[in-house]
Amino acid sequence: MTGAAAVAVVVTVRNEAHAIAELLDALAAQTRPPDEIIVVDGGSSDGTLDAARAYQTRLPSLALHSAPGSNISQGRNVGTAAARSPFIAVTDAGCAPTPDWLAHIVAPLATEANEAGADMVSGVVRARADEHRQACIGACTLSFQTRIGQRVLHPTARTLAFRRAVWQALGGFPERLDFGEDTAFITAAVEAGFRLEVAPEAIVLWRPRRTYREVVRQFYHYADGLAQAGLSGHYHLRTAAQSVGGLACLVAGLVSGHWLPWALLAAGAALYLGRKARQGCFAVPGWRTVYRTPLVLLAIHIGTMAGAIHGNLRWLRRARP
Repeated sequence: MTGAAAVAVVVTVRNEAHAIAELLDALAAQTRPPDEIIVVDGGSSDGTLDAARAYQTRLPSLALHSAPGSNISQGRNVGTAAARSPFIAVTDAGCAPTPDWLAHIVAPLATEANEAGADMVSGVVRARADEHRQACIGACTLSFQTRIGQRVLHPTARTLAFRRAVWQALGGFPERLDFGEDTAFITAAVEAGFRLEVAPEAIVLWRPRRTYREVVRQFYHYADGLAQAGLSGHYHLRTAAQSVGGLACLVAGLVSGHWLPWALLAAGAALYLGRKARQGCFAVPGWRTVYRTPLVLLAIHIGTMAGAIHGNLRWLRRARP
């Protein structure tokens, strides 16, 4: 594109044969076509690379790289290192960027020579569900946001763009992390003084988990990765206080039979669910939302607490002299 700096879209995959076509179709439909599409495969055994290779005639800019055994951070670093473009955009298989996604997410970066532009841009994720429980899981998952610098956002590499110079300055994505690497990367960039912007029209559609067990596992990995990166912060402390306080009231009520612990538990639950309602957790239409949303939030808390404990123990072991 005349007058615009080149942009590479980097995607890491492993066993995504069922989802890679949807992503590549979405990238082929971009109003601002990517100058490079780099897919890094971490060792798929389901024909993901063959499915992607079928698109190379339709997408001449598509390059495939094999990095067996790599985690998502290592894969992103392999892809970014292979890119020639000064701007990098990342998303995941299982996502479908809307047609204007790339145009909107690179716009704040301006041109390569514009030092006044943003250094990193976060887009917006919207859930796309096939059934009611999945919609509730999506609403609850996306309600959890983090303050990074002056921005409050849902930090994710499902929709992220940055200058290649940022990646170089930070030494790439943190390869010791299997999960939470995107939050760690974004946080490190802001702490290093790079400018983060949010592009609300840079939308990626994403399919949430389908079962409560998958939600527990998902948030376990998130919390584990963030804790290992030393990023637990006040969110995990608040989650711990809420969980421990609720459990203490429950146990006290069962043991004592007194009404006060139950009243405290009910009041705390009402305040918490009220706050989550304001964040959109109960926005899914249908009466089943009334009971499914609390179950999703319970699964999130169980996974978060278990992951935070495990990750912080590993972080403490590494920090020990």
